[in-house]
Amino acid sequence: KQMIKESHAITVVSDGAASILRNKYCIYNDQMKKVHRINNGYEVNPNSIDKMDAVSHDDILRICYTGTLYAGKRDMALLFKAISELIEEERIEAKKIQIHYAGGESEELLWQAKSYDMDQIIVNHGFIARTDALLLQNTSDIMVVLSWNTEEEQGILPGKFYEYVAAEKPIISIISGDLPNAELSTLVNDMNLGIACEYISGQKDLALLKEYIL
Repeated sequence: KQMIKESHAITVVSDGAASILRNKYCIYNDQMKKVHRINNGYEVNPNSIDKMDAVSHDDILRICYTGTLYAGKRDMALLFKAISELIEEERIEAKKIQIHYAGGESEELLWQAKSYDMDQIIVNHGFIARTDALLLQNTSDIMVVLSWNTEEEQGILPGKFYEYVAAEKPIISIISGDLPNAELSTLVNDMNLGIACEYISGQKDLALLKEYIL
């Protein structure tokens, strides 16, 4: 509150963060007007790996997630459930789909996958250099971005989201939490980047995700 009182301007990177700041810490109208949203962006690196050269030509669908899982706050179980059901329904083959993960929480991801007996489709790369992460992203077919949307926390926009936009690959966003219509979901839908799924939508988004994977 003291920082807001003394500041001439406060910047945030999402509408959700601005709303929380105004509601929790701004007492007067003039303080609320100090809060400005400036969205993050991305810079396309001309030296990045050529997308056409990096594309694989086999019949395996590669889905990629790089980053942290915040001890389960970012939850990919909905994706595992969708794939598990598609395999059980004999609409896809387990050997033709892979989920590539790069990061330091492989145990958490495996735990989420094991709930649907899908740990065998995970390819764990562990911690890798940024150039290797870019190569992994560019050789994947679909990118996954995870976040959450709750009464306490809104407007969580992972920096990886903008990196994935720069990669020009389809995006599956999966939002956990007890609040619908996350800001990340709105961005994915409005920009036509892929499919936005929220746990709070239940079977509806699960069915849409299955069709999207097909």
